[in-house]
Formats: sequence, structure tokens, C-alpha cells
Amino acid sequence: MVQEGARFEGLREQARHGVDGLKEDLTRQLTLMGNRSASYRTLTTHLVRLLDHSAQGASVTESLRRAWRRRAFRSFYERPLLLFAALRADALADGPSHPLHAALRDDAPEATAITDAALRVALDPARTGLWTSLSLRRVQTNETSRALAWLWPAALAKCSAGGRPLVLVDVGCSAGLNLIADKLPGAWTTGGATPLEVAEGPRVVGRIGLDERPLDVANSDDAKWLRACVWPGETQRRQRLDAAIEAFERMRGGPDHVEVVRRDCIAAASLARAAVATAPPDTLTIVYQTMMSGYLDAASRAAFEGSLEQLVVSSPARSVLWVDLEVTGPPTSPKPAELRVRARQGDRCVSFLIGAMGYHPTEVSVREDAVRELASLIG
Repeated sequence: MVQEGARFEGLREQARHGVDGLKEDLTRQLTLMGNRSASYRTLTTHLVRLLDHSAQGASVTESLRRAWRRRAFRSFYERPLLLFAALRADALADGPSHPLHAALRDDAPEATAITDAALRVALDPARTGLWTSLSLRRVQTNETSRALAWLWPAALAKCSAGGRPLVLVDVGCSAGLNLIADKLPGAWTTGGATPLEVAEGPRVVGRIGLDERPLDVANSDDAKWLRACVWPGETQRRQRLDAAIEAFERMRGGPDHVEVVRRDCIAAASLARAAVATAPPDTLTIVYQTMMSGYLDAASRAAFEGSLEQLVVSSPARSVLWVDLEVTGPPTSPKPAELRVRARQGDRCVSFLIGAMGYHPTEVSVREDAVRELASLIG
């Protein structure tokens, strides 16, 4: 067992309002990206330079201030990622006529297409689609590689091949696509070509997602926004997203459908309790979150975590797991995220750190001792 340790708190800071500290956040985002996405690295450099320019920068800053006048951002990466996604959504909507389309398109993006002049045109106040996205949208990826958060513990709990019934509760679910990741090909290894064992053919009797602002992939604008949140040139991520959307749509209205509700994270425990009360005997309920807690303020995070710990302790043994996949180490490290599973042991909620991975997990560093102890407890 791995006891709960000190977490990396660099991504959870005081809220930012409007455009306060935007240049600093862009600079930090540039460092965070490392060598990833030449287009977004180039875009970030030009954005910082534009904001430094007295005339054009003042105009863009004022437009952003109006767009974000009622918004608070909990993490330094929120505004840079929102700018990226909004510009990309606008470029994809306009097509080749957009000044940044060549740099932000899906396939073979050309970072050299980003110039100071092109960026100024792309940020013109008359581009209502862009400024509407910046005002109203949130960056809501549905990165189905993160569904490892439930598929791996479900395998350890013997939920494969129609074994134990399974109820899933996804906290901060966006459009709920992670809830149907068992319908997609496995994407995870333990290094090299060795596949990581995840649940295959599970008997899922409930798929519940909650989000303060859920998206609906049947809404074309929402589906387009999800695609815009995938970075340009990241073909495998986009293909997996498209496959997940198709699988989700096939399930809509059927017995295996996903229920997505507009609720905040504090409601997760009560929704899970209601699901447990009506589930078949020996059902395992997995409540999970994937890179979500950085968006919470301290009070909400404390209430959320306290309610789930109480859920685990007050539920029958082996009936409830609380799983989180969160960034816990320096964000520039190769595997900054850790997967923790909390389960009831006696009258306590205990935590097992079972693996480390990247932001879009494919290769997992497995903590074998923790995995064995968890499997003996829940399997």
C-alpha cells in the first residue's frame, strides 16, 4: 500500500481574473510544452510578443478583458489552452481562408505560417466566433486514453468478460466519452510492447457522468469544440476521439447508454450512493476523476475529497473505489501524472499509488507491489 503523500501543488494556485498575469502564464505554458507542438510553441511566442506591443497589444488585451471580465481561472494553463483551442476552432471553421489555418489544421500543420501579421488578423474583434468561444467555452478534452483510470482497476477487481457488474461515475466528464472507452481498442503498455491488462468485455450496468457544463456530441458545435481541443497534428488523438464519438452515438438510447448530468463535483458521492442502492449484488462502483482537481478552488476540492473518502469508508467492503488520475509531479517531467486507487480496508480509506504516466497515457510505469496489494483487497 502507498499512503497518501504530499502532492505537487504547482498547478493549483490562486485564481486569475480577466487578463491579469496572462503573459506570465503564456511563458509558463511555453516551458510546459517542451518540444511538443511546434505550432503552439510558435503561437505562444507570437502571442507574448503581440501583448508586449503597445498599440496592437493594448487592443487585444482590451478585447480579452471584455471576454473574460466575469471569469476566473484556477490554473496557469487554462487561458493559454483556451486561446489555443478558440483560435484553432475558428481556423477549422473558416478553412484555408483563415490566416492561421495552415498552422492549426489537423494534418501536417506548418508552424511557419504563424506571423505577427497573421495573428493580428486572427484576433480581430470582428471575428465573433473566436470571441464567443473565448467568452463562453472551457477547454474540455475527452482524452479517452485517461479511461485507464477505471479500466485498469476494473481488471484488478475481476470485472472482465462479464464478471462482476460495474457502475461508473465520471467526475468532470465533459461529454462522457471516457465512460465508453471499453468499446475502443486498448492503448496502454507497461513499456515496450507489453500490454497493460485492462478490463475487456465488462458488464457495465451504469455509466454516469457529471459536469458543471457538459457537452453533447450530438450537438455539432460541441463535437467541433472537442476536436478543436485536440492539438494540431496529433492524428492518433483525433482519430481516437472520432472513434469514441461514433461509439457513443451508437449507444445512445440503448440499454448501455451514458447518463450525463449537469452537476458539480460535490454531487459525485450522492450519485454514487444512489447507483449502489439499485445495483445488482456484488456490483463494484468506481468513482473516478482525470486531471480535474486543478480546476477546483480549495474549498470545493476539500468538500469533494472528503465526501468521497466518506463514501468509500461507509460502503460495504469491495463495493466502491475512488480513483484519481492527476498531475502530482513537476509538469515538465516525462510522467508527471499518477494513478491512485482508494479502497476500504477495515474501517479506513487507504490509498494505493499503482502507476505513473504522461498527460495522454500510453506507457505506464507500474508500481507492482501496490498493484498486488490492491488486487488482493478488491479482487
